[in-house]
Amino acid sequence: MVPTVGLFMLVLSVMEGAMFPPRQAPPVLATIIVAEMAVRCLQGGIFRFFVVLVILNSLPWQNQAFGVALGFSISGLGIFITFVLRSKFGTHYVPVIQFVPPVAYILAMPFSLSSWQTITALSALSALSAQ
Repeated sequence: MVPTVGLFMLVLSVMEGAMFPPRQAPPVLATIIVAEMAVRCLQGGIFRFFVVLVILNSLPWQNQAFGVALGFSISGLGIFITFVLRSKFGTHYVPVIQFVPPVAYILAMPFSLSSWQTITALSALSALSAQ
């Protein structure tokens, strides 16, 4: 199932790159931009697949794996937005292109770290109740 999701997301991003090639980019840079967008689409597709598996298996949302996946997904979305802006508008929004990935990473960290904090708090409470 995961290879199917991966293949679908890669085909989707390559089709988007072929139909709407990046502006103001030589062929080598255009290939890099489309490949980066493909990787970020793949990352988003795997996160969506992970969410579906969590829902279908009735797993708790507050676990480390989901927090880490959510953090990587938010960070990947920021990088994807950067490459979409670069692809669509060329070099007109260079300041935005420079600052979106770090801001997305900073926004992703609380989501990723909060899942570890919840598990740590729960284990501390269970240790206290055992005494």
